[in-house]
Amino acid sequence: NTKMCDRLFTVLRRPFQSNVEGSPAPFTRWTTLAAGLFISLWCGSTYAFGLISQKWKDDFKWTQKEVQNIGTIGNIGSYTGIFAGLCFDRYGAHKTIYIGCLCGFIGWGLLWLFTDHIVGCSQASVAAAYFVGANAQTWYDTGALITNIGNFPLDRSLLIGLEKSYTGLGASVLSEVYTALFRTGDTQDGVSPFLLFVCLGFVLSPLIGSFFLAPITNADANPLEPKRLRFVTGYSITVTLTLTLLAASLLQHFLDLSSAVVYLLFAIIMALLASLWVLPFVGSSDSKDSGSVNNQAEYIPLMSTPQKAQSHAHEQKVEPIVGELGLRATLRTVDYWLLFWIFFAGTGAGITIINNITQLYLALGPEDATSNDASVFVTLLSVSNCGGRLLVGTLAQRFQKTVPRPVFLTIATATMSLGCVLAAFASLNMLYVTCIVMGLSFGAYWALIPATTTDLFGQQSLGANYNFLSFATSLSTYLMCVQLAGTIYDDHSFTPTTAPSHNNSLTYGPMFHHPHDALFLPSPTLAATAAPKCRGDECFFVTFIVIAGICGFAVLLSLLLTKRTWTGYIRAFAHL
Repeated sequence: NTKMCDRLFTVLRRPFQSNVEGSPAPFTRWTTLAAGLFISLWCGSTYAFGLISQKWKDDFKWTQKEVQNIGTIGNIGSYTGIFAGLCFDRYGAHKTIYIGCLCGFIGWGLLWLFTDHIVGCSQASVAAAYFVGANAQTWYDTGALITNIGNFPLDRSLLIGLEKSYTGLGASVLSEVYTALFRTGDTQDGVSPFLLFVCLGFVLSPLIGSFFLAPITNADANPLEPKRLRFVTGYSITVTLTLTLLAASLLQHFLDLSSAVVYLLFAIIMALLASLWVLPFVGSSDSKDSGSVNNQAEYIPLMSTPQKAQSHAHEQKVEPIVGELGLRATLRTVDYWLLFWIFFAGTGAGITIINNITQLYLALGPEDATSNDASVFVTLLSVSNCGGRLLVGTLAQRFQKTVPRPVFLTIATATMSLGCVLAAFASLNMLYVTCIVMGLSFGAYWALIPATTTDLFGQQSLGANYNFLSFATSLSTYLMCVQLAGTIYDDHSFTPTTAPSHNNSLTYGPMFHHPHDALFLPSPTLAATAAPKCRGDECFFVTFIVIAGICGFAVLLSLLLTKRTWTGYIRAFAHL
């Protein structure tokens, strides 16, 4: 029960707590932030869909629309966060993350079994497993992000930009892991063991990270805390990591690097990730950490709810512009629905290029191009995604007194519309620029939406209010990726061989041949057909033109939201 868990965690944490006045105790809001960054890293796993989608398409002879169905269902899972939000609001961060660990183990474990042909699968079973595995991300994101927003009430834009940047970097880090440890030439044999690695890392890293998560009260009470120095350190490490990931990906794409150089780059990336744990100790000799267990900030037990933590807090607050509203009241406001449809347009456009980047590269690239070559674009999108979160988070914090956050939403949406136009007319060389523009815009949304939701509707029901907005991404992903992009791609596709057309049976794969077990019956058409392909810019031209128009309309909605909230924003932040 809850009391027993409280006692257990108290005993486990006691040896790590500092008993010396002024010394850095591990359990501060900065250790919570460091842990949150590692947990957020795994929240970007679905952005690496391009690394595994071609393997499924080739092995199971699925069409692009069938592959997009699976990718979209996974995206819907990763953005179906309302239950995670309600759980967090009621039970706190730890139970939320534990549920995520269970979902991740089941979902990614099944995907490994299916991809390695250990267990027979169907489109339905792969989609269900991907949904469950991806849904773990929203439990992780809710538990880590909202805990840290509460710990940094006066620096929420900096906090959200930093933490969300690691969600954006997740795909890039996984791409480097795949390249260094699992890639096997031009084949895709390394995808299966890579999925096993993702399954184990997806569970163990957040589980360990959750040990360091805790809501801290009175976190901004100590003016001597080296807050600025620590944020600068965190951002510096993140920018260095981002540039290193980009350099590694470009070098591996354009040069034939030796294994030793690849391993060296991988080691540097891992060292930069490990250096995040210096955050709690930067400048600690000069001041007492206001977020430590034994100093001015009061430590709240691990299993306490956010409401209990909030009842103890008395730090300076920014009053909500619309009001401190629960989900039902929030759904009755015009501002919330404007935010919803802006989010719908921008994130749907971003997910469309993320899920289709491998196929877009194969359509525009040379005849002998392979899906492994597309990993550079996966990394470029991931790095740009991270850059957008860092840049916009910093700018929104810097100008919060004079420039309302909806202004930045307007700029991000207009830039996304421009990116869609570039994607529609892209050549192979232009694809690099397109990935940067759309990645930056996509990342900007994830720095702005949580902060804007908090600004407008308060923090008391932030878990539910923020996660309900994720339905906008789920809906746009289905409409844009499957119904629009998938349909148009397949209309222009051709089958490379003259083999018999593949049937649409739901059972695929060279499973174990157990003649008396229907689960393991092999598909008779597995080797008979090749996966449909599409060549040329017509594969995605109409898709991105339509999405550019949708984003253009969302710009008008952003301007309306800006007009409605401008006065409230200036009034709310004037005293800071």
